[in-house]
Amino acid sequence: CAHAIGYKINIAFYEQYGSDGINVFNETIDFLNAGYMSYTIADVKRGDIGNTNNGYTYFLENLHFDSMTISPWFGKDANEPFFADKFSDKMIIVLAKTSNTGSADFQDKVSEGLPMYLHVIKQAKEWGNTAFVLGGTHPNHLLRARHELGEDGIILVPGIGAQGGNLQQTIQYGLNSKGEGLIINMSRSVIYASNDEDYAKAACAE
Repeated sequence: CAHAIGYKINIAFYEQYGSDGINVFNETIDFLNAGYMSYTIADVKRGDIGNTNNGYTYFLENLHFDSMTISPWFGKDANEPFFADKFSDKMIIVLAKTSNTGSADFQDKVSEGLPMYLHVIKQAKEWGNTAFVLGGTHPNHLLRARHELGEDGIILVPGIGAQGGNLQQTIQYGLNSKGEGLIINMSRSVIYASNDEDYAKAACAE
């Protein structure tokens, strides 16, 4: 579809089918790279202690994607494998404020005057080539995140579409002064746009 600037491929929906699913995950990324001039996000949400994260990298380094998602909660030292030289050409997208309702359980808790998601942004933006997940279901958080990130920060916004995020507020609060800096993700509302032969047209329209 000409309207899509890229594709975010969530590995969970491939892993559920075991090794066959992983093979299809690889084939999907290869297909997108071969057939489209598009931006690919490997939505893998990796996050553990350093040596475990290092193990993850052996699988990920063989995939030809442009960026990947990680969880920051184990801190800088644990996430250093994702900022190694072999990923120097990748953008690492750090979970900050996710789109689900339960994100408030921890991500909104205030410490030293700031909610935890802003602490994540303040620290992780210094780790390397980072962007951040901020759910479109929380537009006021987007405004605070943009202020913290400044003009050059990039925000990946899930939650628009099936989860009911407000597109206009997301644009209003999340863009920088140049009208840039957002990657707005729509998944389920596009994937399930139609079950019929008109799927390609319906998904593109959505």
